[in-house]
Amino acid sequence: IIGLELFFRYLLFQWVTEITTLSPITAASLSTLLYTTPFLTNPALLATHALAISAIYYAIFMGYVSCYLVFTYKSLVPSYSMNLIIAVFLTIIL
Repeated sequence: IIGLELFFRYLLFQWVTEITTLSPITAASLSTLLYTTPFLTNPALLATHALAISAIYYAIFMGYVSCYLVFTYKSLVPSYSMNLIIAVFLTIIL
């Protein structure tokens, strides 16, 4: 979780919005698009249409919400916390 957040939220979102003239929405879209790539290339998640759609929806939702949290609070901690809560919840129910 920490590695993903550092790469996709800090390097590809926060750093890009601070260094370049890209809008936060464009940077969030770039970050989210690249964040969904592993979900699209994982054969286990593409076994059925339902798994593929849910994995893509999850990745897009997490991408934009995490970027929003980083942009609003100027910190990665809320995004880490959200990912940790969701990971624990999914571990419990699955």
